[in-house]
Amino acid sequence: MLLILCHFKNLFHKSICLGVLYFIGISSISAQVNPPTLQCKKSDTIIWQNSLSSCGPFLHYELFNSTSPTGPFALIATIVNPNQLYYKHVGAIGNQYYYIRAIYDCPGVTMPASDTISSGIPTITPIKIVTVENDKNEIHWDFINSASIFGYIIFKSTALGTIPIDTVDANTNVYVDLGSTPSTSSEFYYVCSVDFCGNVSLYDLAHQNMVLTSKPDQCAKTLEFKWNKYTNAVGGISKQEIWVSKAGGPFLLVDTILPSDSTYILKNIDTRLEYCVYVKAITNTKGIESKSNIICQTPNVVADFSYFLIKNVSVLIDRKIQLDWIWDKTADIKSYKIQRRTEGQDWIDVQNFTNPVLNDVETYVDQSSLDPTQNVYEYRIITVNQCDQSFISPIVSSIRAYGVAFPQNTNKVYWTTPKLVGEIIGYNIYYITTDTFGVIIGNNGVNDLKMEHDISLLPSSTLQFCYYVEAISQINMPDSSIMEVASRSPIVCVTKLVDYYIPNVFNPNGVNTEFRPYTSNEELISSYDLIIFDRWGNLIFESKNFTEGWKGTRKNKEVPAGVYTYIIKSTQFSGKILNYAGTVQLVR
Repeated sequence: MLLILCHFKNLFHKSICLGVLYFIGISSISAQVNPPTLQCKKSDTIIWQNSLSSCGPFLHYELFNSTSPTGPFALIATIVNPNQLYYKHVGAIGNQYYYIRAIYDCPGVTMPASDTISSGIPTITPIKIVTVENDKNEIHWDFINSASIFGYIIFKSTALGTIPIDTVDANTNVYVDLGSTPSTSSEFYYVCSVDFCGNVSLYDLAHQNMVLTSKPDQCAKTLEFKWNKYTNAVGGISKQEIWVSKAGGPFLLVDTILPSDSTYILKNIDTRLEYCVYVKAITNTKGIESKSNIICQTPNVVADFSYFLIKNVSVLIDRKIQLDWIWDKTADIKSYKIQRRTEGQDWIDVQNFTNPVLNDVETYVDQSSLDPTQNVYEYRIITVNQCDQSFISPIVSSIRAYGVAFPQNTNKVYWTTPKLVGEIIGYNIYYITTDTFGVIIGNNGVNDLKMEHDISLLPSSTLQFCYYVEAISQINMPDSSIMEVASRSPIVCVTKLVDYYIPNVFNPNGVNTEFRPYTSNEELISSYDLIIFDRWGNLIFESKNFTEGWKGTRKNKEVPAGVYTYIIKSTQFSGKILNYAGTVQLVR
């Protein structure tokens, strides 16, 4: 403001200097006659600035006046002194309008008039927008298209009132308030135009910056943003935009909201990331928009698992079941529990953990007495965070496997499809040759859940055969790698089946002198009963001694030749029951 006033004080000296320059012969290189520039009216004095001409000698100024901007205009003064750049219009009251022209001795050349000015204050300067750039308020306005404008004064409302904070020249229409604090204060601004006489325009509507604040909700895992709505925008606000940068990345438009909104909730916040946000108000005038301050924070909200994978469930040698999982150890967990169930049953708690210290990789062995050859066991893990919110893992299950011995040296192994996190790509079937290790005897596809094992080539002294199955799955890991996991079934053992040879004819006086079954695996039999009946159903013979056969007698007396019925009942040490019935021909 002081600069402007000083300028006005020296204005007359400037006019005199211009006149002297003209007088000593300095002229433009153009022969065109340019009109003087009417600058302003201060009280009853009109002030102008001359434009020099080289077409001929200066004759005089002609000053015209009217009480209407459209005229008619009347000549009120002729000034012959080229150095006089002002005129006092005595008695001029109310609205007055003026223009001036300079007359030179230039035959045939038109002497144009200046623009018309009024006796009032300069035109109001509307602010286009106030926006925040580089954490400072930036004020934009339109130029006032008038030669009488010397510059602009920027005003700001403060606790002391509305005060001028700076002045800029007439060629400037953007101002950065270096003393602004847009992150904490919504500040009101006005821009007034000022002419060469020091006349200042009236205030237009105030504009203020938008101040954005945020508040995290720890349990909802949200950030709530609030701001003051932009007011007095030219043409009004058409919409608002929410712009977000995560973890130092570029700002992206995440939502468009109504112009009436002044709150916004950003959901699914991750406490590990920094969020930077600003609001942009878009006006109905193309290209005019206001940005709020940028607010950045790493919110203090409950951290959920960014990943949680039960990667394996395996049955150990002792038939205990082991779970292996990986999870995000930075999650805010106050407790978790492992649950188990069999098919069709309710979940039961296996183990509870309170205030656990989490590791990247966790292992748990279920020490319960279980029989995974008879049941499929399902597991899940339930975690509880600091807000008492629960997370339930996907369900995984063990493999149930069992084996069956068949005649003709054949064993078959069957198993169920486990529930696993990864995608099952196949199965490996192992035959155990020692207590813990085995050799692969089969590679099955995803849908092939049985394996037939020919044991005829194995030593005949081998009476028991043990197997286990591995489900091979592939898991997509958090680092985008793929892990291959083998989930193991229980070890299942099959006892060799007793293969009986039962003759259908014998002759007590021939080669086969008695009737009984024969086997090479007599040591596998735990109980035995041979019963003979005649054709009428009468009991003829019975023996529980495997090596004792029927010699064709009843109570030590020979029975006649013919067809007799037998029943053989036997049980293997494995619990396998073998019953046979048929007829035998007695020949004499």
